[in-house]
Amino acid sequence: MPDGVSVSHVRIDATGCQAAVINHAIDSGMGFAVRARMDGAVKETLSGIQDCDWRPLAYRDSRESDTEQVCRTLHVMTKTPQTFALVVQRKRIEDDDNSQLDIFNNSDDETVARERYVYRVIATNLDELTDSEVVHWYNQRGETRENKLKELRSDFAAARLPCGDFGANVAWFMLSSKAYNLFALMRMVLPIWWSTARAPTVRLRLSDVAAQIVCHARQRTVKVNAFHCQKIDEALDQIRGFPLLI
Repeated sequence: MPDGVSVSHVRIDATGCQAAVINHAIDSGMGFAVRARMDGAVKETLSGIQDCDWRPLAYRDSRESDTEQVCRTLHVMTKTPQTFALVVQRKRIEDDDNSQLDIFNNSDDETVARERYVYRVIATNLDELTDSEVVHWYNQRGETRENKLKELRSDFAAARLPCGDFGANVAWFMLSSKAYNLFALMRMVLPIWWSTARAPTVRLRLSDVAAQIVCHARQRTVKVNAFHCQKIDEALDQIRGFPLLI
């Protein structure tokens, strides 16, 4: 890292589930959340969890999940001198959803299926966070990187450059990036229910809304569904109230 820049927290997928990585994070005082591999030691740890240890996964709006549960237990690797926590997630698979269970039974070494539950594990030293908060913080790894790149590529024409001229392609990509950044800013200004909406969703629900134009008594009236009209008014009020820095 450049001088004066340090890393305080890291989120890593299962490729980072190594003793050397975890030891470095602990020795450097970094908080970490790493997707654990379902090796023999982790599976043995799962077998020791009692039913009374599980708690419903709490969503960010304080609701509790009906199908997902979490718990925390301690773990150590052969080459890690210090113990760390495992936040275990399990999701109940409905009896009539055998296809989903088959998918997990044949998946990679990050999941394991047992008795109508699918288990995943996060290795962490974030003791200040609850089990549910660790899950949500780790999941932001995908929300803040993979999903943003997917939006840039799919929604703002950055997946395929237009020509073979390097300068023109640079200009195209810069315009795509600026358009996406402006959209991200607008999404932050909009009411909270727009915070995770992608550009096609916002376009369909905010600008490309079906309406009927009625001409009567030399006046034209635009009739819009009451639900959409309310959402549009709320969005416009939020945008108008945003302070512009000039």
